[in-house]
Amino acid sequence: MDIAYQVHIAGFEESKFLDVDKEKEIEELRVRFVADYSKDSILNMKIDEYINGKGDRNTFCNRIETELRDLGNMKGAFATKFGVYYGTFGADTEKKYRIVGKWGDTVEEAFEAIKREIVNLIEAGAIKDFDKINNNLISPMLKGKILSIYYPNDYLNIFSSSHLDFFMNQLSLGLTKGISEIDKQKIILEYKNNDPIMKSWSIYKFGKFLYYLFGSPTNNKVKGVIDVDSNKPMVEVFSGISDVNYTIIELRPKSIPTTKSTSTNNSGGKVDFEEKNRNNKRLGDRGELIVLQSEINKLKTCGKRNLVKAIKHISKENDAAGYDILSFDENGNEIYIEVKSTRAKPGDANFYLTANELERAKNDINYWVYIVFEANSANPKIWRINNPFENNKDEISLVPVAFRVRIGVEENSY
Repeated sequence: MDIAYQVHIAGFEESKFLDVDKEKEIEELRVRFVADYSKDSILNMKIDEYINGKGDRNTFCNRIETELRDLGNMKGAFATKFGVYYGTFGADTEKKYRIVGKWGDTVEEAFEAIKREIVNLIEAGAIKDFDKINNNLISPMLKGKILSIYYPNDYLNIFSSSHLDFFMNQLSLGLTKGISEIDKQKIILEYKNNDPIMKSWSIYKFGKFLYYLFGSPTNNKVKGVIDVDSNKPMVEVFSGISDVNYTIIELRPKSIPTTKSTSTNNSGGKVDFEEKNRNNKRLGDRGELIVLQSEINKLKTCGKRNLVKAIKHISKENDAAGYDILSFDENGNEIYIEVKSTRAKPGDANFYLTANELERAKNDINYWVYIVFEANSANPKIWRINNPFENNKDEISLVPVAFRVRIGVEENSY
């Protein structure tokens, strides 16, 4: 877990966002719902036991949307998410049974198909068959809600695509375009389950924590954790990567006078990337995603669209590779990109380099350093430098700042 999140856990567990008694009450409602709607019960449902729109609060749809609202909100979406409902549609003010066309030509045919597909979803959810889950015809929002009710330890209780995108962006979990809601949920849950603290939390508690940290992208009343004194958010909220308007900039390296200090502090107007952000993995991850998106766009623009799928986010697989992203230049040659990110505006660059990164740079002409300035903004600037450790030796100062000490020992015998 990012250290910036750890400091907020105690506050979260004492906040209004986490109510243990409420969680127990919600769990009782969930268990009752699952007991009432076994697979056989679903297949034997009558249409008026399923639909909303007639005022009966005890139907499948009303209970899943209203009674179990605290298990994940799906209010606000159109009634068409249920496949069949009772009510009006647009300018047609007549109240009657209505269906979504993909389910069949008649109300009866549609409703039978919907029931079968709900049962298919429950069965696929039990064995985590994500291909069948993704291909299931139930609407994404209802699909997510059903899975989270029947399997509360396996499926995230956040269903809105915009909310899933928002949290993936805040956690820097990857680009969201072209990914199903179910797969976004899966990615976010993998983040939870790989965290030493959060892996023991219930999914309900984890979902609450996300809103506590970052707020809601669609509800201004849910603002994220606020500093009481300043009334400002304590956790930085980033704009979505898809909304970022990055600019590729050109800067000219200049010689560093040997008479001036080359220390790693921020004196003299120098930008110190890692010193300020060594505990802020979020910013570094965000910079990598910005670069990843820029490389995708570059290859599409230069007619190398076929290489887009071959781009690899290496640091997610191997953080000792010596570079972060494998991409391609305009001629289709592989390039190896190390990304450095900062909140600062374009200027002098001081950053840390690992031994692996330096060794990789010295051995490959196609090694690049991409410096992302203003990485936390919606308008970052990217400076791309081809192997500065070989091509700009006179303008580069490498300063050793630490040594790794190894001492072998053996027991002293007397």
